[in-house]
Amino acid sequence: MQLYNYVGSTMFSIRRFLLLIVLIALSACAGAGASVTVTPTVEDSQAQAVTAEALPPPQLLAWVDIQGGRDAHTGGQIALIEADGTISPVLPLAATDSLVVPCGQSGDTVAVYAGGASGSLYLLNGTQISAALATTYNLACFDDGTFQFAPDGSRLAYLDYNPSAFTKEYADGVLHVLDTASLGAVASFDDVTTYVLEDNRAVFVRFYQNARGEAVEAAILLWDGTDNREILTLTPTGETCRFTSAALALHGDQAAVVLGQRCTNQGTDWQLYTVDLNERMGTLAASADTGGVYLPYARTNNIWLSPNGTYAYITVPDGVTSRTASLVLVNLTDYSVLTLIDRQVLLPHHEDPRRVRVQSPDGAWLALPITSPGNNRNGLTVIELNDPSMPVRLDLALDTIGGIAFAPNNVVYAEINANGDGSLNALDLTAGTTRRVLRGNFQDGLLITPDGSGVVAQLYAGDAPYYSDLVGVMLGDGVLSPLYTGNPANRAQPLAWVTP
Repeated sequence: MQLYNYVGSTMFSIRRFLLLIVLIALSACAGAGASVTVTPTVEDSQAQAVTAEALPPPQLLAWVDIQGGRDAHTGGQIALIEADGTISPVLPLAATDSLVVPCGQSGDTVAVYAGGASGSLYLLNGTQISAALATTYNLACFDDGTFQFAPDGSRLAYLDYNPSAFTKEYADGVLHVLDTASLGAVASFDDVTTYVLEDNRAVFVRFYQNARGEAVEAAILLWDGTDNREILTLTPTGETCRFTSAALALHGDQAAVVLGQRCTNQGTDWQLYTVDLNERMGTLAASADTGGVYLPYARTNNIWLSPNGTYAYITVPDGVTSRTASLVLVNLTDYSVLTLIDRQVLLPHHEDPRRVRVQSPDGAWLALPITSPGNNRNGLTVIELNDPSMPVRLDLALDTIGGIAFAPNNVVYAEINANGDGSLNALDLTAGTTRRVLRGNFQDGLLITPDGSGVVAQLYAGDAPYYSDLVGVMLGDGVLSPLYTGNPANRAQPLAWVTP
């Protein structure tokens, strides 16, 4: 690993960092102040020049003035950090608001959740925030499986979970589809477990129960923007079996559905079905036993399809913990099955506020953290979905991953060790090599700048009381610029970039 040495401790102004985001050449830093000095051991990346037409620069949407201890998050406000350093309030938050997370983004339209176990969804269009779209459980903003924008941004959808969703074998809720421009309701569907929203349609899975409340039918349904029709109904493969989980992915008019099935005195298995939406035909492509059970509050059932449609990547509960899984590869041309990671892929959990994007925005790469402190096996595996033959694996020993973000041709990750020290690192996806960008105790939540040249992150700054700073780091040379100072008792968390 190539290292950068952190030498200085003073600051560049926020104006310099935000203008660097749009790659405007600066000859000097605005305002007084000394510089942060970093000595690189690799050549700096060359910034691509842009014209003045690229202005105005984007603004940073952040949750600021967060109060409380290391593991507590309360109050503050959602605000914009502008190019001149001004913090402009967008939405004041109550002292009881303990969770603010971005749900998704389409162009300059950003969806945000604010609240606690329950709260509200908001839509930010440019720099203008809407009234609350809905009051819902926080897992409506769990990941891109529960909140989605249509690819063209014209519609959005979210799952409003039933109150009993996490007290039974599987989680389901009401799927709401809204018009993004008017925020008007377009459609809603009950008892949905998983879905995919496209420009002109939605495909989703609904479980139907028997008198004992067990899911004994899994219907794959298609809504074409007007009518809703059932494409196919799947039933368990044994008389004492029921479905306990569902995951869905689309490739054109071909759907791939992963169902978790549990059978009395026989354990749990996973089943991958391929479904032709036009012909309304389904095929059981592959199945096998799981190491653990599917739980309604852990995201251990996932499926990602390669862009070329050849491979399906599936996570399967491993039984080690409630939120860890193995990674299985299914070749959709011959239905062969290969285990890529045998256990302890770390996946989201409903009590964990981190929403870690594990798939690159272009859908080409998958980055999965692995945890096993007892065996010194913590690591990070990155896979090119079209070519699973050469995964990039990093051994982090006892260090853990504090955040993951994708930049062009790179995975940026924060590495934290048992002593609370750490660093910001960049993994070159082409060369398969990693380098340290900057040392520091970087916390959860990394946000790549719009041009890919830098990252915004939380940096632990001190205890008694606990606080952290929001900083920008240029990936090419490790230059650090403070954006928000949490001293004496506050923090800030990056959410998204928006353009006025």
